[in-house]
Amino acid sequence: MKRQSGFNIIELMITVAVFGVLLGVGVPGIQAYIYNSRLTTQINSFSTTLNHARSEAIKLNARAVVCLSSNGTSCDGYSSGQPWSKGWILFIDRNNDSDIDSGGSGVDDCAQDATTDCVVSVLPAFVGTNVLTPADSVKDIIAFVGDGSVRCNTNADIATLETCPRATSFFTLCDFRGAAYAKGVAVSTTGRVSSIDKQPNGSAFTCP
Repeated sequence: MKRQSGFNIIELMITVAVFGVLLGVGVPGIQAYIYNSRLTTQINSFSTTLNHARSEAIKLNARAVVCLSSNGTSCDGYSSGQPWSKGWILFIDRNNDSDIDSGGSGVDDCAQDATTDCVVSVLPAFVGTNVLTPADSVKDIIAFVGDGSVRCNTNADIATLETCPRATSFFTLCDFRGAAYAKGVAVSTTGRVSSIDKQPNGSAFTCP
């Protein structure tokens, strides 16, 4: 008689049980990796923009502004209370008024001899529900000047920017898991951008 090969019912049940255990262990680990990777990608994207702004300010000896923008065309975040995860714009603020002044149709705002503001990059809102929350000094705008140092809107007057206090010049990125998994980026008074794992004053992050 020819012997048949394959699984019997007991072997099949054992295989299914082992697979179930591996699936139960592996899926949460994969999900955590995806969540952590998304946080890292998003905070790195914002840090890159800040570093780019500082570089442009030094190169051009001009004010380079990063402002909150939910529409991708204007700095509409002033006093709006919106999180920076709605999107932002990096532009060269040639007349130092903290607003984007374009030359209109047919004008190259980024030409070497231009007098209007040059939009360098536009970043849209984050995909998903992660929230990038600003501290008090950087609620709507952060600007770098020709020596690389940074200015903030600390007196609610967008036309005049001030030196950024270290303790309140940072951003916190949170996902649904809360402060224990949050990531942050801070800007020093000299304009140095750095990753942080707690607030500059030593306190733990807080999430909305």
